[in-house]
Amino acid sequence: MNSKQIDEIAVSTVTNYFCYCTMLSPYISSNDKEPCWDGFIYVYGSESQNNESLIGRIPTQVKGRELKREVFKKEISYPVSISNLKTYKQDGGILYLVVYIYLDRKQIYYARLTPIDIKRYIKNAKGKHSTSIKLEQLPNYTIEINHLFLDFYLNCKKQTSTADNPILEIDEVAKNWEGLKLTFFASGLQKQNIQSYLSKQPVYLYAEVSTLPNMKSLLPVGDGPVYLSFTRKISADINVCGITYFKEFKQQIIGENSVITIGDCLTITMPIRIEQKVFNGKIDYVPTATLLSAWIKENEFIYNILTHGELNIDGNVFKMSLQKKDTYKKTIAKDLDFWKKVKCVFEKLHVNAELDLNQIEFEDEECLKILIDAFYFNKKVRIKEKIDQIFNLRIANLDIALSCEQHVSGSYKLATYKKLIGDISYKDNSTTKPLLTCVYSWFQKEGFRRVSNIDYEPEFGIIFSSSSIHHKA
Repeated sequence: MNSKQIDEIAVSTVTNYFCYCTMLSPYISSNDKEPCWDGFIYVYGSESQNNESLIGRIPTQVKGRELKREVFKKEISYPVSISNLKTYKQDGGILYLVVYIYLDRKQIYYARLTPIDIKRYIKNAKGKHSTSIKLEQLPNYTIEINHLFLDFYLNCKKQTSTADNPILEIDEVAKNWEGLKLTFFASGLQKQNIQSYLSKQPVYLYAEVSTLPNMKSLLPVGDGPVYLSFTRKISADINVCGITYFKEFKQQIIGENSVITIGDCLTITMPIRIEQKVFNGKIDYVPTATLLSAWIKENEFIYNILTHGELNIDGNVFKMSLQKKDTYKKTIAKDLDFWKKVKCVFEKLHVNAELDLNQIEFEDEECLKILIDAFYFNKKVRIKEKIDQIFNLRIANLDIALSCEQHVSGSYKLATYKKLIGDISYKDNSTTKPLLTCVYSWFQKEGFRRVSNIDYEPEFGIIFSSSSIHHKA
């Protein structure tokens, strides 16, 4: 086919498509000689499509391309000159249409380029004479197509009127969210759930800000359309087999699905409308807790769901049939057993800070295995390096003070620093012989700041108590 035939097929394909739209009407010429436009799509407020219901018109550019083989991708790129983009921006936007043609099959691709989008393309071109724009397949006609192009027209008008104003950054708007009024165009929202609609259909955001004294303007937020999703916290008793693990969950509506997040570790995706309390959606488990106690809680929660196959949310029992549950159970059971033993050991040692699992290294795990043998199983342990009678053990973010007694076999009996066998002596330049002192003098000033298992209450509780009594007297 020659270029004239390709152009005529492209224009007729676009014209035929929009002729089926109840509130859109095409006026596009083939072999048009205008440098940047081929015509317009007229937008109406009613199906009568008369002058009284005319809202406006969308400048349109149509291109055709003949394919050598039948390949219709979901998205394509198409080159456009920067000079044309600048013209489109000055004119208030463009509906860019590219028709792929293979024999008797045609596919329309479209890009709704508002002034903001065009600004972004020009900026990203970084001084080049042309750039490629992204286009996606134009879906089969439904009533939503009318809303899609009406919103495009309204956004173009709004952005043209504020073309010289700065674009507000989304991060900055998020920081000053409270009291801010945001606007967007969503003409198809009337008969839909707002959360579901906005999670499926991207919108351009505008913030109402004061530009002059006693004058407010709507300024664009971000350099393109965004998907909006809303998350709400819901109070509820969440338990498995009578054990309550959490007191709330987060719900987010994404499209036709409700996404429930429990404890930031369990995500359940299910249809918004469910008739039975039987889970038939998708479940994802991603451990997020980094502190030991929270990690144990999350993993124990998941393990019990895997074991019993159900979850109770405020008395509503959801049956869950999970794939590969036996594999997950074995992995979680093994990890839970280890870290629960670690927690038990820390309780015996009076560790008063949480272990940060993100900081755990291989050497730390080896140290923890030694502590489990020594304090959980009450065994003598072998340690490669020679250690002092009282010493500090560094594990991840924790410093743990311990004492030891070496046996003839070379193994050690570990104990808390309070069970030190023998005396602690102190010597400096002013002493001629070591002086006996208490175990707490070993800590020094830095030790009191850093050590995670100092048990103040037995030794110092009476001091605090006496001080309190003396103060009252």
